[in-house]
Parts: sequence; C-alpha cells; structure tokens
Amino acid sequence: MRKIILLSLFSFILFSSQAQINWHYDMESAKQTALREGKLLLVDFWAIWCGPCKRMDSDLWESEEMTSLANNFVAFKLDVDNHQALARKYSVSSIPRVAIMTPDGDILWDRTGFSGANEYLSVLKALPADLKDMYVALNNLENEENSENLFQTAVAYQEVAKTIEYNSLSNQFFNASNRYFKKAAKEDDQVIGQLAELNEVLNLALRGASKKALKKLKKIDGLDTEVTQEFANYIRAYCFKCEGLDDKFNSEKEKITDPKLLAALDESN
Repeated sequence: MRKIILLSLFSFILFSSQAQINWHYDMESAKQTALREGKLLLVDFWAIWCGPCKRMDSDLWESEEMTSLANNFVAFKLDVDNHQALARKYSVSSIPRVAIMTPDGDILWDRTGFSGANEYLSVLKALPADLKDMYVALNNLENEENSENLFQTAVAYQEVAKTIEYNSLSNQFFNASNRYFKKAAKEDDQVIGQLAELNEVLNLALRGASKKALKKLKKIDGLDTEVTQEFANYIRAYCFKCEGLDDKFNSEKEKITDPKLLAALDESN
C-alpha cells in the first residue's frame, strides 16, 4: 500500500512539473532562448492586482491541456507595473493581454482580455515547432538588407504559414511574408521583384482565394524570363487544382519543367 501511495505521489509530482510553463521574467533572456531553440516568444502582460489575469493563470496556464504545449514556445511574464517602458512600447492599455511574437518583437498574434481558454489553446496548439530556418533568414537580413535576403525572409514566412492550420495565426505569417515580398519588389533586381510580386499572388491562393489569385495574375505584365514565366504557370496550375479544373490544371502542369515546382504541385491538396 505504501508503495502504491509513493508511486501515485511521484506520478503527481512528475505530471505537475511537466505541466508547468518555464516562465522567463527577463525579456532579453527570453529572446535569446527563443532564438536558440527556434521558437516563438509568448508574452503574458499582467499585474498582481488583475483579477482576470489570475483567472487566466488557473484556467489556462496551469491547466492540464498546457502539459503538451508548454514546449511549443518560450514564455515571458511581463508585469506592466514593473516593466512600464516595455508596456508602453507594445501599447498595452488593458490586461490580461497575450502576444505571440518573434524574438525581434514582430507581433504575429495577440489578444486582450480573458473569457475562456479555448481560443488560446487552439492558437498554442497550432504554433510551429521549429522556426530555426526562419530565424536564419531574419539574421541574414539583419546583417545585410538586400533584395535576395528580403525575398528569402518572405519565403521563410510563407513556408511556415503553409504548415499552420489555425487561420488567424497562419494569416499573420502570410501578412508578414507579403510585407517582405513588397520590400523585395522595390529593390533593383528585376527578376526577384517579379518573383516577389508573383509570390504575393501565390499567398492569396494558399489562403484559399484561388479565383482572386487568378484574376490578379492576369494583371501582372512583363514576365519576360523563363523563371518568372514558369512560376506564373505554377501558380495557375495550383489555382486550377484548388478549383478542381483538371483539364486546365494538366495543361498548365505540362508547361512546367522545374522538378521542385512539379513536386510542390503533387504535394499540394
């Protein structure tokens, strides 16, 4: 009987330790950990006098559902009274507020108030597990802002967005991708500029707006290189596949020779 009690107690302690979030209380430490582990930063803006914050702690952060999610992000609790400058930086006017951001402070999702745990859990379940490739692209861009690095950063955000099934989160990654594509399109490299413009159209299709993407594609002129023409064919083929137009899909697919583009078409839903 004593062994059973001890085993039960050990299991409870082990479960409790697994369920707990490893909160950071220093922003710089949290950022460096997120970069090193290739994760997003979750910031919980709170205060000791905030009733809804305490309810969020008990109903969300300390819940059983958080057991398998605590390793999906790096968490930072920001006391708005003790970190007033940071609270002002992120325009915190009401708490609790939860923000999911990159280590450089780019907010990808945030919510203010707490009426229940479900929406937060849905977002946390959808967080990408490994963002190291995206952070490499961001680091390259920080070292040198040029058309190639802007374009590769946009593609990195696009690739992550494609893996996220929760729309309100994936849309933020697509939005960030488009911002970098727009910047790349303004640079001097004409081919990268055209590919950036085409990728904005592709992002529309990836978000489920294939008909709108096809209309936008018709308005893009000057695709005078083999690379840009083939990528336009790929976008059309992808849109036709989404629309279930098999004949048009096969016709566009026949124009594509790039094995990576063909593989991407075969893998797409």
